[in-house]
Amino acid sequence: MSLSKIPLETLLTILSMLNRRERLKFSRTCKEYYQIYRERYIRLDPARYIFYREYANGDIKKYDFQDIEFKNMNALVVFEVDGKIKRRKLKYYKNGMCCNGPTGSGIVYPVKRDKIEDIFKNICEKCEMLKNLQRCPVLNGNCGIPTCQHRVSRTSIPIHNITAFCYIHYHELCRGCFDGISKSKSLTFVNRGSYPEKERKSIKFIN
Repeated sequence: MSLSKIPLETLLTILSMLNRRERLKFSRTCKEYYQIYRERYIRLDPARYIFYREYANGDIKKYDFQDIEFKNMNALVVFEVDGKIKRRKLKYYKNGMCCNGPTGSGIVYPVKRDKIEDIFKNICEKCEMLKNLQRCPVLNGNCGIPTCQHRVSRTSIPIHNITAFCYIHYHELCRGCFDGISKSKSLTFVNRGSYPEKERKSIKFIN
């Protein structure tokens, strides 16, 4: 049977079973299929999406785009920078889509406008939820994180070793988890020394 005679429902089923790269290759076998592909899988609406770039220091730069154009079976992201139109080819990778930035050589990624704050978030080590995190100091034995080697600490400290005693460790935590961890701990300092038994020198009495 000719590919052009494949029913739309069957075609969509085939596309749904392929990964992004395979879908793109398959859709390029026919202009009609590519039209179906772009309508079904490329849904970057400028009103709902924005592109962003994350720098090594944690800064985020956002880029609005005007449209997605299709030319020679390629999707082109249309940016406007300082009054000039810049077009960048939309690329596909394992976890989604990206393209070269409109300025410089960096890669930019699309994200929903109402989810832009999520790119600053990570998984909290305690509640394991996606939240804004900070590296927080926690007293040994107080974190309550099952996988932490400092979740249990000594309650008695040899006084001769006090200078080497480390009483805090750090976790990437959300504010709620940090606020819920106790900020105090009772310790007992133990003096394990004994009275020094030294040989007493003999005393000579002189007449």
